[in-house]
Amino acid sequence: MEYETLSYEQKDAIGVLTLNRPQCLNAINEKMIEELEEFWHQKMQDLDTRVIILAGAGDKGFCAGLDMSSVQCISQRWEGVLAWLWYQM
Repeated sequence: MEYETLSYEQKDAIGVLTLNRPQCLNAINEKMIEELEEFWHQKMQDLDTRVIILAGAGDKGFCAGLDMSSVQCISQRWEGVLAWLWYQM
């Protein structure tokens, strides 16, 4: 799957998932939440990947947190997804 806010590379059993919004310090927006949810659901079925390294694009910072300028409101569903994703890391 192609992602707008993420990039993923894999070599053998090691994957590198990169938050790819360096222009805003990889801040998490609604699109990234959707893509992270899809990514982790796919990887839960992938028995060939043993390790996934989480990285941030750019050289200024890993992730600034939630991008409040692009998120109108976060429903309980998104809060649950974020908690689930955090637990998976």
